[in-house]
Amino acid sequence: MVIDYNLNPFDFPYLMELNELSSARYFIMRAFKGIEDSLFMHLHKVEELFEGHPLMLECLISDLLKREMYQQAKGIWLRNSECMQDKRFNPLQEALCFDYIKEKDDSIPTDYFGPADPVN
Repeated sequence: MVIDYNLNPFDFPYLMELNELSSARYFIMRAFKGIEDSLFMHLHKVEELFEGHPLMLECLISDLLKREMYQQAKGIWLRNSECMQDKRFNPLQEALCFDYIKEKDDSIPTDYFGPADPVN
């Protein structure tokens, strides 16, 4: 309707926020479909799509926390923390400070195919 009347969508921030949250819900729903479902989208693709959109990332992280997927939520937070500096994300940041969420568990696995002995 905003576009139909040639209005500037940025003059309606609440409407823009609702639109962003609606879009986020759609893609988050796709991440939790079965792999065989035609609507399925990998979680890393959803994260990539939400990059630079803190409201959408907040929605994704909150949903992961509700599903008790703590490692994934913390990983997404750490990779996107620079765009989520607003004070309204403080409760979400506090929720991600649990002791059982360890940054080291979200690291690159050890390469076991390297040389057996250190090279001098």
